[in-house]
Amino acid sequence: MGPGLPLGMLQPLSAVLQIGFAIWLIVRYQDQREDFRRRALLLGLALLAAVLFFSWYGMSAHPEFTANGTPQLAGQFLLFTLLLGYCVGSVLLLYNVPLHHALFCCAMGYTMQNLVSGLEGLIVLLGGRLAGLGEGMVAFRVLSGLGAVVAVYLPCYLLLVRAVERADTVQVEDRATVGVFVMVILVVILFDVNNKALSYGPTPLPLLVSLRIIHGAVCVFVLFAQYEMLFAQHLRSEAAATERLMAEQQRQYELSRENIEAINIKCHDIRHQIRHLGETGTAVDAAVLADIAREVSVYDATVRTGNEALDTILTEKRLLCEGEGITLTCMADGHALDFLAPSELYALFGNALDNAIEATRQVPEGGRSISLGVRRVGDMVSIHVENTCVGQASFADGLPQTTKLTGDGTRDTTNHGIGTRSMRALAERYDGIFSAAQRGDVFCLDITLPLPE
Repeated sequence: MGPGLPLGMLQPLSAVLQIGFAIWLIVRYQDQREDFRRRALLLGLALLAAVLFFSWYGMSAHPEFTANGTPQLAGQFLLFTLLLGYCVGSVLLLYNVPLHHALFCCAMGYTMQNLVSGLEGLIVLLGGRLAGLGEGMVAFRVLSGLGAVVAVYLPCYLLLVRAVERADTVQVEDRATVGVFVMVILVVILFDVNNKALSYGPTPLPLLVSLRIIHGAVCVFVLFAQYEMLFAQHLRSEAAATERLMAEQQRQYELSRENIEAINIKCHDIRHQIRHLGETGTAVDAAVLADIAREVSVYDATVRTGNEALDTILTEKRLLCEGEGITLTCMADGHALDFLAPSELYALFGNALDNAIEATRQVPEGGRSISLGVRRVGDMVSIHVENTCVGQASFADGLPQTTKLTGDGTRDTTNHGIGTRSMRALAERYDGIFSAAQRGDVFCLDITLPLPE
């Protein structure tokens, strides 16, 4: 085993660890498959054995594959391509993700590592050509690698990986991931391998530096393309969820309107019958009749705001509040909201009041209250909802976080919280402002929308 073998093994091991860490950063929030730890251990041991074998094979058994020239270029390109394929297979075995999402995560992680490789190569190149530092110096190579990792992975984490996290469990299913994956293989990997091969020859330093800069620019472009792909997928998922919600709310609105009209007719008939019994002097206790009339009047007190859709929504929610022992106070100028479609009104007020009712249920009886106000303010319409609550709400990106939990005890952001995001999306669609805040034991929701010209 020659003196260059330890360094020769260190370099591929370092690259593999960098690739694995980058991919793990991106995919770690996805659902893990059963027996995750055992699978990860077996895959890691298999990869370690393969790296050690190929390092020995290329440096001791067949050194021609590590000598500068075409065999080395082809060998490294083939090995890195196989490694990328191995990473995709590993992600599929470890996480419940579709193939396109595995391609996306591995291509992004591989591109991040190639940025590290390019920066490290540039540091080593300048150190060797300008400072006279030998490339065989282990300490110099280790420090160069660590510096490149920090310089690349930290901004990538802050700008890209955290964006993937904010996308929750969105999975990329766009077929364009295949094109990006092929681009990573043919452009990013081949470019990096070719730059390494050229650095060992008599290539002028300015050209080598230029090639390294171009390689870095290509990597940044690929990462940007992947970010845009994820962002587009996230928007499609949000739009699909919002459309489903709006369709369901429209259906609920139609049913609610029919039910409330039927209830009002029945209540009107019953009240007249009670009044007739009282006038004819039939032997019915007057106090009992008064109590019945008072109870029935609850269902006949339709909210009148000047907007039929809003009247239906508020009447339905008021009936629900009566059954929950919640006092609902409403002062609303419904005419100010005539520019909104019934489904949009349900998206705003249905979600706002449902969330308020859900929070107010936790308050002891006697302190449960919700107030709603809608008024014109110049050329704007202001919507204010506040309710009593217990505990302290948590916020992320300006939105209150759901308290519903998944089976593993984490917040269920996939199936809950869509209503709040829908309200903000609707407000932004009309160039309005959405805000939420908690002041002591009162939660406040404010939406301001510009009136159409």
